[in-house]
Order: sequence, then structure tokens, then C-alpha cells
Amino acid sequence: MILPCCPFPPLSWYHLAYSNSTSTVIDVHENYIKQSIRNRILLANSQGLWNFTLPVHRRNAESRLMKDIIFTDQMDPKFLLKNIKTAYSSSPFYEHFEESLSELFNTNGKPKQSLLEFNLASIKWVENELGISNITISTSYMEKSDNDYRNKQALISSNWNYPSYPQVFEDRNGFISGRSILDAIFHVGPEAKKWWTDVSLNPQQNT
Repeated sequence: MILPCCPFPPLSWYHLAYSNSTSTVIDVHENYIKQSIRNRILLANSQGLWNFTLPVHRRNAESRLMKDIIFTDQMDPKFLLKNIKTAYSSSPFYEHFEESLSELFNTNGKPKQSLLEFNLASIKWVENELGISNITISTSYMEKSDNDYRNKQALISSNWNYPSYPQVFEDRNGFISGRSILDAIFHVGPEAKKWWTDVSLNPQQNT
């Protein structure tokens, strides 16, 4: 099972990583894919869908590798946290996680820092907060396989089915599925693990 390295990945990513008997590897040696979840956190706010894009550019104009993608001067950890707080401050568990989340942003989310390192730190943050075990990081580029979810739409296609959990703006927007693990953590806390277990993929997977 090969997964891309994303910031606070969606529940589909966690379903594949932690609910499967198949061994899972995060490919940190792949090329960066523009307009994908490599630099987007899939959230929700009072207006509905909210995909927060982390501003990035290439350190080396000739390189497309994830490791060479860095944040631009527009990256601001305080602005990121402020926007997340605006959307989730009334959720049941936001305050519990705010301090450690702020520390992560201030440590890894400044201009000219590595997108890849930020993404890995976000995955590690979730592991620490939820008490789940590490998954393997690739040592070299992974060749394409049958269980390869690096395709641009593989983790966010309409083929995924999600169980619903309470969301703060559900009364006006209905349940918004396919969101970042952060959305689940802020709403259901440590029980977020139960929700990714029940995520499922229709037979036409990876499309």
C-alpha cells in the first residue's frame, strides 16, 4: 500500500494506513503534484467546504521532488491557526488540541521551511495525539503497484463512503465528508479512530 505524504491527510488516507492488514508505505521521494492534497488541508467552515492551500514553491527550479518544495513568504503559522480556530473553536475538542497544534505550526510552518517536513510532522502529531503506531517511510521512490494511492484523485474521489459524525455547522451545511483528520479530531476527539475504520471504497477504486 503506497500513500502520498499530505498535511493532516483525509480519513480515506487513515483508513488505508491503519485499518488494513496490508503493509503501508508513505512515499517521500515522489515528485510534487500541483493542485493536489500534497499542500492542501481539507477542512470545513460555516460556508461549507474549505480547502486550505499551503503556499509553496520549488527551492530548485529544475527539481520537482517533494523534498525540494518549500513554503513561500506568504506562509504564516499564526494566520493558519487563526483560520482553523475561526472554523473550529466551537467544536467539542478544539481547545484540547490547540496548544500542541500551535506548537507544530510555529515549529514547522514558517516561510522557506520544507513542505515535506511539515507534512510528516502533521502525521506524527496525529500519531502522538491518538496513540497510534508509526507507518513506514520510503527509502527511495516507490514504483507503481496495484495498491497505489498517489494518483491525484485517488484519496478524494466520489468513490469513497464515509460514516457521518457530528459537525458544528451540520445544521446549515449537512454532513461534509472526506475532510482532514483534523475535522474528525476536533469533533470526536480520540474516537476519530472509530470513524476511519468504517470508511469504505467502492469497487472502482483509484479512479
